[in-house]
Amino acid sequence: MKQLIQDIFGDCKFPDTDCNGSFENTNLFKFHVCDPPPEHNKPAKIVSDIDEYQLTVINNNGHNIWFVKTDKCLLENDKSKCDCLLFSDEIFCFVEIKNSKSSSRSTQRAKAIEQLEATIINFKGNGINFSHIITKAIICFNSNNDYPIQASKKTQQAIFAEKYQVSLEEGNKIEF
Repeated sequence: MKQLIQDIFGDCKFPDTDCNGSFENTNLFKFHVCDPPPEHNKPAKIVSDIDEYQLTVINNNGHNIWFVKTDKCLLENDKSKCDCLLFSDEIFCFVEIKNSKSSSRSTQRAKAIEQLEATIINFKGNGINFSHIITKAIICFNSNNDYPIQASKKTQQAIFAEKYQVSLEEGNKIEF
């Protein structure tokens, strides 16, 4: 899947962001993802426990997981897109991270869904087929507490699944 995505989209379009390429591979049992504040104009990145982060990835079986920086890196700015992708041979996750207070989550959730939809449409429109892999669209809100991925609002989830054949979920912890 990594090679297909790279063949279609290339690599980082923003060399001035110091992102060292759009694709990273890891088999760490646990790692974190941070999406820096917009004013930093940097793509999402893998960070350690001591750094600030919004998403935790648990990889109990030591799978090779690809982390792809989509926003401010792989995909041009003229299109709406999610922040990053995480995938193994069995699971593919489109991830949008939102740093918002609980009072504005409804608005931020709607924006996140638009960004996830746009990315999925872009990938499918470029011939990427997800029928052979478990595919999820994940909205991640910054939270001090771990909350595992769960189904998003039932109506939104049903519409999303019907339109894209992708599970819409929400949480700040992904397990591979």
